[in-house]
Amino acid sequence: MSKTIDELFQAPAQITKIETMSDGGVRVVIDTQELTDDEELAKLFRLRKGDLGYFLFKGSEIKNDDLPDEKEALEEGESKTPSQRLRNALYVYWKNVKGGTGDFNGFYRETMEKYISNVKEKLPPKSED
Repeated sequence: MSKTIDELFQAPAQITKIETMSDGGVRVVIDTQELTDDEELAKLFRLRKGDLGYFLFKGSEIKNDDLPDEKEALEEGESKTPSQRLRNALYVYWKNVKGGTGDFNGFYRETMEKYISNVKEKLPPKSED
């Protein structure tokens, strides 16, 4: 069942620290701007320390159209979309082959741009009708 934006907590925020943990997890520290909307502040304080949830981050406000419909994205029996699988494979490649140095997001974007350019080069030229 898909959630709507109204059911999620959302606030302008900045990732201020990312560190790996001994159990293989990653700790992400996030600082919000001043929260003045009482409803959003109440949503935040209803979240309980230790509860398991999911983290979604975007460089701008998240809208309903931004949320993928998992039923459409996944084929029957799959647990990840093809794009999630590719991103995970690129992460393993970056970590094991490239040594995991630098910024993975930068590596990911650069690699994806290469893939995109490669596909575009194979497209037939646009007709100028």
